[in-house]
Amino acid sequence: MGFDSLLEDIIYTSTGEIPTFLRKKSSSDLFKKLGKLQVRDLLACGCMLKQFENYMQIIKLAPDAMFRDVEWITSRSHTRHVSRILRLGIPNMTVKKMREYLERVDDAQCCPPHESAQLWADYLQMLKILECDLTDHTVVYPNSLKREHDKASRKVAQVQDKLVAKRFRERAAENEWCIWENDLFKVVVPHEVTELYEEGRMLHHCVGSYGRMVSDGECVVAFIRRKEEEAAPLCTVEICGKAIVQARGICNKPADQMPKVKSFIKQWAKEKGLTYEAA
Repeated sequence: MGFDSLLEDIIYTSTGEIPTFLRKKSSSDLFKKLGKLQVRDLLACGCMLKQFENYMQIIKLAPDAMFRDVEWITSRSHTRHVSRILRLGIPNMTVKKMREYLERVDDAQCCPPHESAQLWADYLQMLKILECDLTDHTVVYPNSLKREHDKASRKVAQVQDKLVAKRFRERAAENEWCIWENDLFKVVVPHEVTELYEEGRMLHHCVGSYGRMVSDGECVVAFIRRKEEEAAPLCTVEICGKAIVQARGICNKPADQMPKVKSFIKQWAKEKGLTYEAA
């Protein structure tokens, strides 16, 4: 049986709808390595094409992952959070453990997956920076994710050194390509690491820990301000490559819940050739 026929049998699609990247030999080989339980899981869950695409991206990083676990997380947050956590190389981390922890955080800490998945990914990244013991279950899976996230963010801020600050200033000059404005809002590029700390403090989110990522060129952080209140933080944006991967207001409020800001971001993205999916 050919690869296309196998796909048609397992997911709700037709041959003509199968995207090019799934037709590549590397993808078909990866697909054919799925175990019987994984294939049965796909069949039982009624997998759709878009869900299957997300699943195959995760399978590259976690070959044993079950579709129902991947779908539970990605339908409530974003595939990139799963990928980011897996790439950190946390000992014994699996997608199933990720789902179980996010469920506990939702139930016991009143922090829903659309927020906790990103918080946890940021927190684990900070643990790597701080060289914490990632074999310690209580460290990796904290009983109070928000509290431990904020503590880690503060520690990371404290260890930022002069070299990072210098590189950050140099990188800021390169990042000014993203500056733009309309009648209501403007995009501002921070030139000092301390501006990230202050932005995170005033908006109650974790951008304060992104200084090293910006200085290393892994991402661009920009601030959106009201033109009549340029000193007041409103929304923080992270850009990776040519994609706006997140835009958050106070307390991690998504920009898609801020209609005027969302409209501005779409205009800005179009002007700068960026992709943007509200998240």
